[in-house]
Formats: sequence, C-alpha cells, structure tokens
Amino acid sequence: MILSRSDDTYYKRIKYNRWVSYYWQMQYISECRPDTILELGVGDGIMSSTLRALGYSMLTCDISKDVAADITADIRTLPFKEESFDLIASFQVLEHLEYDQFLPCLRSFYRVARKHVLLSLPQGRKYLDFQLHLPWMKKDAYIGIFRDIGRYPPYEKPAGRNHYWEIGVRGYPLKRIVADIERAGFRIIVNRTVPQNTYHRFFVLEKD
Repeated sequence: MILSRSDDTYYKRIKYNRWVSYYWQMQYISECRPDTILELGVGDGIMSSTLRALGYSMLTCDISKDVAADITADIRTLPFKEESFDLIASFQVLEHLEYDQFLPCLRSFYRVARKHVLLSLPQGRKYLDFQLHLPWMKKDAYIGIFRDIGRYPPYEKPAGRNHYWEIGVRGYPLKRIVADIERAGFRIIVNRTVPQNTYHRFFVLEKD
C-alpha cells in the first residue's frame, strides 16, 4: 500500500500541465468560498503555501512523518470531529491506495467535511480537442470542440508513478468512480477535464 511520496525529486519536476491543474484547483476552491480547508497529502507544498498567502485558514495532513504536514494521520480515519472543515482537498492522492480503500476514504472525508470535497484524480482516457482563433475575435476568445471519446480497448495499467489505479484503466471506468462517490453520500456538482491537462479529472462534491 503506497500512501506518501518516497522521492522528493519527483516533486521538483514541475511541468506545464501541473500548473494548469494548480490553476483549476485554486479556481474551484475560490468558487466553494471555504473559511477552513484541510489538504490531504503535502505533495510539493505549492497549493498550501499559495492558499495561506491568500489568507485561507487551512491545515495539511499526510501519513508520512518525513514531510512538513501540520497533522500526521491516515486519511481513511481522519482524527477530526464531524464537519471540522468547510472544504477537504485531495489532489492526486487516492490513486496511491488500492481501490478497495477508495470508498472508506470518501466516507472519512464526508464525515469531516462541512460543505465540500475537491478531488483531482488521474485518468487514462482520450479526448478530441480542436480550437480556432479568428483575427477579429477578442484576444482570449476561441471557437473550439473538446469531447471525451473514452478509449477502447481501455489501458491495461496505470501510467502514473506508484499508482494502483486510474480512471479509464481496465476495471476502473469513470462510471464506477462516479457510482462510488455517490455511494459515499456526495452530490457531484463538477465532473470535468480541461483541454490543457487531460490526465487530471476534477470533481467538486457537495454534502447532501
């Protein structure tokens, strides 16, 4: 069972598409308007340091004692009272656990969250993307098509480092992940991928 990073050099190789993910993570957090945030998994620390610089009240949690997390704990059994945080954020974390732990983690998040949970999960899916900018259009305006076309046959194994599963890999279709999120009691208000980084899928979950 893989629960935390083991090689810090991995987090130093920040590529363009990861910055795209940071942007959308920040965007969704802003839209949820939380007063308190719990981030699960320290990662490279960019999100937590940025959120604190913007004035958010937050804590970080990681199972590893070797990272600079505020709380050392297992995300399946978070040591907090019910509804302790307005928003719980888990970015590229859950795929490092075997899939039979996905639902227990979601139920742990449901108990501790007051309003929202924000997830970012990796996926092995294919997309059709076409964008066109015409000279008379506004600077940031485009005509485009972005369609999820899935993949058949599905990928046989995850592409990511130390991943047990990914959305779209054989045995883990998107509909299975969505069904388990709903089984945990959440209402899905965002379920999307952005053209600039199709490897990450974003979910914004709301407690019923």
